[in-house]
Amino acid sequence: MASQADRIRQHVMERYVRPFLDANEVTLSIRAGDVVRSMGLVNRTPAVCSALEGRKFQQEAEHVGLEYLDRTGPARSTTTRFRYKRQGSPKTLIRTPTKKQLPDRPPLKAVATQRPKVPPARNAKLPAADLCLVSCVKTKQSHRAPARDLYISDWFAKVRKLVEAQGWPWFILSAKHGLVRPDKEIARYEKRLLTMRVAERRAWASDVMQALECHLGGVRTVVVFAGQPYREFLVPEMRERGVQVEVPMERLKFGEQLAWLNDRIKH
Repeated sequence: MASQADRIRQHVMERYVRPFLDANEVTLSIRAGDVVRSMGLVNRTPAVCSALEGRKFQQEAEHVGLEYLDRTGPARSTTTRFRYKRQGSPKTLIRTPTKKQLPDRPPLKAVATQRPKVPPARNAKLPAADLCLVSCVKTKQSHRAPARDLYISDWFAKVRKLVEAQGWPWFILSAKHGLVRPDKEIARYEKRLLTMRVAERRAWASDVMQALECHLGGVRTVVVFAGQPYREFLVPEMRERGVQVEVPMERLKFGEQLAWLNDRIKH
């Protein structure tokens, strides 16, 4: 049976970390009071803070590509915040105000402009592709189905519609099955790359690359619709083989991705 600390860590990963990774933000700030409220806990703020600052959660965060920055606020308070950044993000983009700076801190809108500029979804270009790779998603049918029909999230449905409208040959990147043909029938599963250790994700990418090898003959450009955990080891492998890899929605937040897809589908 999972301990309370395990439940807290799992909740934070599901509710805060995974959406953050999908949204391609620079920094993640987790407020202890928000976790307490979202879990419906009573008088458990110290337990939440302990779980979030513990080494086990730090390791889990590192495994999914986050780097711990700092803790701000009181040690065991609802206002205590734990901050992380994506591994590899320049620290010069991350500013921690001191107490003296707080009264003069610019408004939220001004702070937001200090982040790396994100191209508007409507202006992002649709590259040409010889092959397309699309990541699996959490939302699935409850019954066995062809892979293209198994995943039923709004994001996946829009990507599939765009890819098929373009006539691109494509495969699905499954956390459990690796490289999957869209017409291959598979059953529902719960495995996710975000919960895997770095070594496991590296092995997964190696297996996918091995399965992909026979499909790369004559392929110059591969377009990838997938989050960082799917791309981190796979994209470098493809580029080492001389394949040009395009990630058209790489710098778009989740809502912007949906807008970009809608715009491309309409046109």
